[in-house]
Amino acid sequence: MGFLVFAAAAGCVGCGSRTAQADNHIKVSLYDFNLLGEYTDYVEAQVPDAEIEWSVGKNTLNFYTYLQKHDDLPDIMTSRRFSVLDAQTLKDSLLDLSETDLASSYHSVYLDKYRNEEGTVNWLPAPGIFDNLVANKALFDQYQIPLPTDYDSFVEACLAFEENGIRGFVSDYAYDYTSMEIIQGLSIEALCSLEGKTWRHKYENRMTGGLDNVVWPETFERIQDLIDKGVIKADEADWDYYKVKEEFVNNRIAMIRGTGAIVSDHVNNDKMDAVALPYFGSSGEENWALTYPVFQTAVNRSTEKDENRKKLVLDVLNAMLSRDGQLILNEKIGAQISYNKDITLPLPEEMSRMEPLIKKNHIYIRIASNDFFKTSLEVFSGMMSGKYDAKQAYQAFDASLNSAGDEPEQTAVTFEQSYPYTWDSEKGNAAGSSVANTVCEALGADVLVMPFFNVTCGIYAGEQTKEEIGFPAQGHSIVMGTVTGSELENLLKQLVAQTSVVYQLPVVSGITMEIKETENGFELTGLKIRGTELSRDEVFTFAYSDKAGKNVKNALQYVGGSDKFSAVEGESLQSVWTGYLTRGNQPLLPSDYLVISK
Repeated sequence: MGFLVFAAAAGCVGCGSRTAQADNHIKVSLYDFNLLGEYTDYVEAQVPDAEIEWSVGKNTLNFYTYLQKHDDLPDIMTSRRFSVLDAQTLKDSLLDLSETDLASSYHSVYLDKYRNEEGTVNWLPAPGIFDNLVANKALFDQYQIPLPTDYDSFVEACLAFEENGIRGFVSDYAYDYTSMEIIQGLSIEALCSLEGKTWRHKYENRMTGGLDNVVWPETFERIQDLIDKGVIKADEADWDYYKVKEEFVNNRIAMIRGTGAIVSDHVNNDKMDAVALPYFGSSGEENWALTYPVFQTAVNRSTEKDENRKKLVLDVLNAMLSRDGQLILNEKIGAQISYNKDITLPLPEEMSRMEPLIKKNHIYIRIASNDFFKTSLEVFSGMMSGKYDAKQAYQAFDASLNSAGDEPEQTAVTFEQSYPYTWDSEKGNAAGSSVANTVCEALGADVLVMPFFNVTCGIYAGEQTKEEIGFPAQGHSIVMGTVTGSELENLLKQLVAQTSVVYQLPVVSGITMEIKETENGFELTGLKIRGTELSRDEVFTFAYSDKAGKNVKNALQYVGGSDKFSAVEGESLQSVWTGYLTRGNQPLLPSDYLVISK
């Protein structure tokens, strides 16, 4: 799958200067490449009249705010990291979906989480991922410790395991999302009270900046209680997913925090007797499941200009959120809940304890504003280290939220030129080429190769904040080594042959590809460097960037295998790009990196 999967993500989000597209050309920006393949193929099959162009952007609403600023929003956009609060800046550019049949298909308790103050709805959720506790049931059986049923019995179980030299509960506290989800998981009972619902509505609609003094103090007292009793320990503060997994699989931890997919991974791949447990309330009747949608999706308001085109875009949206679409997502990502009234997604046996919570709507959709992510990690780690007690943690969290946005991010650089993220049949993708050339120069490589979707948007002339500088480049890994001309030719022959749509061709720097369009796709017919034919024996310093893991490994098999290459430690495509530009440099000019003949 390697490069081919990523190349399929290469759709353009365009630039302000993009060429005119047909009325049936629909641009959809995905938050992650994992949605490509079976899911996108299904959507395309449901709306054959639409010419859907899939792209992969950034998983943050700030990315779409950046595109909005440059009049370049796609027709349909998606993001997993989401809050109504952060989406307020986009509201005027988005279609109100509140009166659509699709919106009416949602349970009101979930749809209300997406309502703006005036009652409009701009975003709708895909099915939700469970974020729950995961128990090693075999350990509970071995030590004859009952599975917990409420908060008190959860603490008792943790302490009982500690007496046997086993950590009762640990999570991957190194990540911001872990802190945020544990804080909210311990708060759901209060957040679902009338006071909690009122606070959330005010917070999401910018009617209050910080925490209230009814719902939130108890949350930090619970965290302090877990710290005081030794359930949460300071030496776990830097534990990541891999450390927690190793300890859990080796029976040194009884319970962890994880998604439904993680529970199933332990059951199916680690052959563990693992089960999902809820976040515990003061009694068994107050247990809740914390969830977050696979993604939230919205429609560009500009589609209103043409009713036929608007209908086509909504047809695509309906297909994305249909029963069969959700079933594909459930199968692909695992252990999900539909927020729609008429859709039930199957759960594996290890998730069976979630079913009673679904039946009584004890399902909570997390608050995931940028400030909540950031502040949760700062405050939770502060409590673990002893910097804050419960009262101080509440005050620090409240102060951080109230001060958010007081100091706008300063301009870091000013781009002098714009390079569009659109396909030119004679030159390729200008923005992609500029990023490739710039990173290749920064690395000191002779040649750089990357999938087309490593670039997310155009390069826009004007002032850029540090965050905005990084938006065009994905945060994908880079490996470097040496290759011969023959090996380079072999790699590019494979990557070109795997491409079925012209704008999905790989982006390269330092060389020019000569490509022939055939009945079955594309064929590499030649390579040139500095205008002359590539020598098959010449040796080049080579860089390759792609999503880490099997995708890099699959590509590098064509140039002698991954063992002969080294990762650029601590760097990614985005960080190299950003670092080069913040040192006073400009994005390099695009190159005509390919020539296509028929």
